[in-house]
Amino acid sequence: MIRAFARVARTIILRYFGRRSCIASSRITIECLKIFGVESYPVPVRFILRAPDLKMAFVAGVTPEEQAKARRSAKKYIELATGPGGGWNGHVIVKTAGFVIDPSFDQALDAFAEAGCRIDDAPRIAVFPLNGVKLPEDFCATFTAVLDDDTKITAQYDALFDTAMVGGELVDADTGALTPQGQELASEFPEPRLEEKDRSRLADPDNARRVSMAFEELAAWSEECHLRAAEQQERTKLGEALTASDRRECARAGLSLMSGKFPSAWNGTHLARLGRKFKTNPRAVDLGLPTVIDAITVTEQFHEAVLVAFETLLWWGSNHAEKPVADLIADKDFKKAGDRCRQTAQSLRDFRAHCERSDVRTSIEGLAGFCTQVTRCGSERELVNELISRHHQVQSGKVDGGMPKRDWITWDGSALLRPSPRFQRNERPALATGISLTHPYRLEQFVHMLQETDLLQV
Repeated sequence: MIRAFARVARTIILRYFGRRSCIASSRITIECLKIFGVESYPVPVRFILRAPDLKMAFVAGVTPEEQAKARRSAKKYIELATGPGGGWNGHVIVKTAGFVIDPSFDQALDAFAEAGCRIDDAPRIAVFPLNGVKLPEDFCATFTAVLDDDTKITAQYDALFDTAMVGGELVDADTGALTPQGQELASEFPEPRLEEKDRSRLADPDNARRVSMAFEELAAWSEECHLRAAEQQERTKLGEALTASDRRECARAGLSLMSGKFPSAWNGTHLARLGRKFKTNPRAVDLGLPTVIDAITVTEQFHEAVLVAFETLLWWGSNHAEKPVADLIADKDFKKAGDRCRQTAQSLRDFRAHCERSDVRTSIEGLAGFCTQVTRCGSERELVNELISRHHQVQSGKVDGGMPKRDWITWDGSALLRPSPRFQRNERPALATGISLTHPYRLEQFVHMLQETDLLQV
């Protein structure tokens, strides 16, 4: 019955809703299945459809790190979409007994077709057996598809779940419903100053836009609903949810051992201090948290080094486009930057080679190939070529307005072409120090929430 529904329903749904109507399509699916006595419920996910044979991937609602993971291969992935501008950058599917149903699966197929690769025999609504997967575990399925030229390809469907609410024991892993702890916490949160019917509309994504509130009322409510205004019982329950997982509790314990005032912006030195505290906690060691800190350290040092080198290319192209690259290559500070790139690349390779935790090795796999290429650069000229090549590879995996993003800077083998004004750099970047963190780890926010819930002393 489910497969029969999948064969006919999408054409009718599209008469009334657009192809990106995952929320409306899921609601219709649930109501139709209910008529036949089939229970189902919506599940918000982040979505990737990969076609490695085509070197393409459709993504929705995923983080930059997950986009990078989707492209992580000897082949090149193209980010065809990240959700419509102004809309919710995510995806909704339907879970029923033994199956997941994606009632707006065709949005990925249409994106492939717009990129010049039409898949003829794939369903407009996808139905995949769970095969023992217990949601909200990340779900993956593969299937064979046929292009319009009769070429067969293998495609991979990934539904990725936001597990923070589950990890905080606020949401049931099977149904997505609030747990008793989640209900208790929700009861502490102040209701918006609306009538009951408007509160119900506000909780409905299809009708929330119809709800209005006077600005004064909204401002008054905001004074009640932020973390600092929370009553003690709400703070306690928030703290329990915040540290429900072993990893977050170990992070709290490690932070509590750090002496002195917490930094307003963390760097590698602060992270190393936290790592040393983790090593004194047997549970943190079992969870691999000291190893995670070590992995972050070597990864950040490499990324900072290549970022400084690339920013130097932008600076040179902005201010010395008429000069040959040979002049930059002969510069002693650029030689230092090149040496730093190779040293940190080798450190990252050595760390990964000797790391005993497979999950940590996998997490830094995407940089392994680039590290190898950098360590093989025997001269600064080869390094320039590798940096430009890597930048082109990254840019070709992004789309802006339906078109691949253009490179920030190019060179003709002898001179760097002047970047567009948006990417020009007037000041030369300082040499890498090995201390800066080039990615957000949200430790500042975590510390703040622990302090506001009285789990960490100010």
